[in-house]
Parts: sequence; C-alpha cells; structure tokens
Amino acid sequence: MPLPIKLDLEIIQGDSFSLTFSRLSEDYLNYKGEWSSLLDYEVDDVVTYKNTIKKCILNTTANQLPSNATYFGAVDPYDYSACTFYAKIRTEFNEEASVADFNVAYLTDGTDGKFQITLTAVQTAALDFDTAVYDIEVTEAGEVRKEARGKVNLKNEATY
Repeated sequence: MPLPIKLDLEIIQGDSFSLTFSRLSEDYLNYKGEWSSLLDYEVDDVVTYKNTIKKCILNTTANQLPSNATYFGAVDPYDYSACTFYAKIRTEFNEEASVADFNVAYLTDGTDGKFQITLTAVQTAALDFDTAVYDIEVTEAGEVRKEARGKVNLKNEATY
C-alpha cells in the first residue's frame, strides 16, 4: 500500500477552498524525474517527457526516447470510481471530534484519477484555529487507506 501524500494546506478564513488530487494507477513505480538521454531505464521506471509521464516497459540503454512504444508506455490514471472518501480537519490527529469535514467529489466520474476536496466560504469562516491537521481516507473494496495528510494553516482574510 502506498504511503499517503504529505501536503500542508493554507486556508483563508472566509474564502472558499478547493484542492484537486491526481493519482496514477500504479502504486509502486520508480519515478526517475525528467528523461535523460544519458541514462538507462529499467521496467517500471517512470519519466517525464514533453509534459507527459511515460513508464518503461522494456529495459533500455541510453538515448532510447520515451516516444518509442517498444520501450515506453502510458501510465493510466487511478480509477477512484468505486471509492468512498472521508476528509476531516482536527485539532490533533488523535482528537475524536473533527473541526470541519471537507466535501469530496470527483471532477468527472472518478476514472480520471482525480478528486477534489472543498470547503465553502461559510465553512472556512466558522474555523477557529491557527494550525490544525487533516487527512483523507479512501475506502475501496472494504479496505481503508490514507490518501493524504498534513497540517492546515488558517490565515485571516485581508478584505472582508
């Protein structure tokens, strides 16, 4: 099971908040960064090439372009369509009561690997903390996993 994304959030009190998460279908790939003509790549290595993400499907030697379909293939988005989400803000991770619950929704139908967490302006206006924590749990086929977690920094609005 992959580790949850560690991402801190900044929320402006009184403003609406939204953040989109995007995930690729394969959990255990070896991200190697931007493709380099000087490197060899092995099966399941992943590179960024011309604003796309490519997965090595056959070991390569240096200078094998990711556009060569013999050696590199596409990385599909994760299919969230059968998942249930819970996303909460708490004062501490071990607190029982949540301070706020994020609204969680798919951008399309969940098959594009994306979901979005949101809070309305009314929800953020009611928040009363400087720093809190959040996490997002995903339930899929009866299994629960953490998808993301981090700190929430609440900032005052300058114009209201």
